[in-house]
Amino acid sequence: ELPESSVPMKGKVLVGMPDEAEGASVGAALTGAGYVVHVVPTGPAVVERAVVERPDAIILTVDLPGMAGSALAAMLKDMDNTRGIPVVLCGPETAELDLAQLQDEGTQVQALVAVPDGAALITVLDGILSY
Repeated sequence: ELPESSVPMKGKVLVGMPDEAEGASVGAALTGAGYVVHVVPTGPAVVERAVVERPDAIILTVDLPGMAGSALAAMLKDMDNTRGIPVVLCGPETAELDLAQLQDEGTQVQALVAVPDGAALITVLDGILSY
């Protein structure tokens, strides 16, 4: 039996980050804030896990191996099992992206975060997933 957590569970988040240390750091921060987190290292792994897990939100780095984050966000909106799941793109490359344009293109990208640190992502997720 799992011990009761003093932090209420906020939702399931799938994190696609190729850097293992960065993924572990973000995962720990989000878990500490009450999210259930799964971290995977590649674009194809995100798709596979998203279809099965149906997370409440997906965080992707722009430079995911196997499929860039923005392309992956577009693909997720076209799949029945993942349509409607909000996506957060992160990484320094987001400076070159236009959120309004991504949304106009029909992606599910809700936010761009330049530095994928736990505190910034928690703030964004709390805003996106406020029930």
